[in-house]
Amino acid sequence: MENYLIILNEHTQKMRWKLQFEDVGCDGPDHNKVFRVRAVIDDQAYPEGLGKNKKEAKKKAAEIAWRALMQEHRDSETQTENAGQRPSTPSQAPITRTNYVAWLNEYGQKNRVSVKLVESTRPGLRGAELCCRFVVGDQESPDAVGKTKREAKEEAARLVYNEICGAEETSWTQETSSGVDSETSASNQDADPDRDTGTRYSRFTEEFEDMGFLGRGGFGKVVKARDKVLQKVYAVKIVQRRRKCLREVEVLAELLHPNIIRYYSCWEEETGFENSSTGSSLSSSLSAESSASCYLYIQMELCANKTLTKWICDKNSKSPKSSTRRQESAEIALQITRGLVYIHSMGFIHRDLKPDNILFGLDGQVKIGDFGLVTTENADDNRTVDVGTRSYMAPEQKMDDYDRKVDIFSLGLIFLELWWRVSTGIERAKLFEEAKSQRFPKEFQQRFFEEMRLIRIMLCKTPALRPEAAQVKDRLTDMIRGQQGPQTHSV
Repeated sequence: MENYLIILNEHTQKMRWKLQFEDVGCDGPDHNKVFRVRAVIDDQAYPEGLGKNKKEAKKKAAEIAWRALMQEHRDSETQTENAGQRPSTPSQAPITRTNYVAWLNEYGQKNRVSVKLVESTRPGLRGAELCCRFVVGDQESPDAVGKTKREAKEEAARLVYNEICGAEETSWTQETSSGVDSETSASNQDADPDRDTGTRYSRFTEEFEDMGFLGRGGFGKVVKARDKVLQKVYAVKIVQRRRKCLREVEVLAELLHPNIIRYYSCWEEETGFENSSTGSSLSSSLSAESSASCYLYIQMELCANKTLTKWICDKNSKSPKSSTRRQESAEIALQITRGLVYIHSMGFIHRDLKPDNILFGLDGQVKIGDFGLVTTENADDNRTVDVGTRSYMAPEQKMDDYDRKVDIFSLGLIFLELWWRVSTGIERAKLFEEAKSQRFPKEFQQRFFEEMRLIRIMLCKTPALRPEAAQVKDRLTDMIRGQQGPQTHSV
């Protein structure tokens, strides 16, 4: 089943359109409510999607909007063909078409000329028609007409593109490089420069400027990249296309919270990007396990190159007497918990909470990442057994019957690491083993009594006795308020 939220998000990002979802309301009694959500793209509202909850209604609204976009393009194509003209958009899904507005904006930036949109209306056979034209520098393009503002704007940008490039026929054949009929395919082979040179089109190299290598792991690699049009910097994760990676994208597309790494877009390419600083492509570096036929590029929020693991190690290396660790740890713990409250409210279980998967944004905010092992709270099938990182796993996670409380257990161990100083990995492993049996260092109990009480109930072997994430958040908030006065130095 297709995830229309991902498809619509990716398409609107590609086309530089503004996508919003509006809660229209809900109907029915409390035990059987029907929620209504609609998608709004560039100020154009689409029909409402209905669902038993907001999440379900939002998915339906995305599907309705996507199908409406598809129909708009089919209608536009039919009209132009009936008029004896070459269609202005391909007959495939619109996600593959040229984005003339984005191209024009980039042209203006590169050539340092102003690009101004002028809107107007004029009388037509069926009432007033919406017109758009661009003024590029001191040159004014002809008016373009469309059924919507977006359509008129895109057509106006196409006219400028053709005028500047001076080759309407060439632009069409390049635009439809993957056309569906044999005549179009033949013309593509004649006109597409990528085919002539034997190189493949890459959206990454076309739309982004490589700014360096950020990291590598078994999953693939992450690079820093600047959007050539928006001039914004992102992290782009490049991985082999596998179920875990697709699942991560599906979840990230639904989550928007200040303490969760933000997802922007994703797309597929046949090869991994070759970074100049590493001197080798992802496709060659992973050739030993190359069972995937393509690679997934995931555009995400750029974070500081520092995980919570690194933060903890830095604190462990400093003198306890001069540390503000207790207060800082409490604030970090609260931000992680806020993110987890949101994850659980959306019906998801993270299943792999650990310091390695927690980063810091450029603004210093805590960001939960790596949703590759996420599952839904109401999954009908049995849980996957023994997934996650063993040292942070709840006891019941080794069986097929568990719920969101496994995240609370992992969070309790993270809290223990935040507040208590250990010198080696062996010491940490021993600390965890003891804590899982409800035994804590005597000094920790004395210095961090309130923190210890909270961690102890989070590490209960019986999941039902562990608190909800929202309850943990409330306890942390109260603790921080109560620690405003002079405090014992942390260790």
